[in-house]
Amino acid sequence: MLPDTLKPGPARVEATMMELHPQGGLPPALFHAAHEQDVTLTAV
Repeated sequence: MLPDTLKPGPARVEATMMELHPQGGLPPALFHAAHEQDVTLTAV
């Protein structure tokens, strides 16, 4: 990620947890959880 990509302030983030099961060819994705949340980014 480029240094100027993120700026301090409000942001919306999303996390998704999934696993891939090898079953010949492309493995299908098994989704376990998804969560969205508002956060505040701060400069360090």
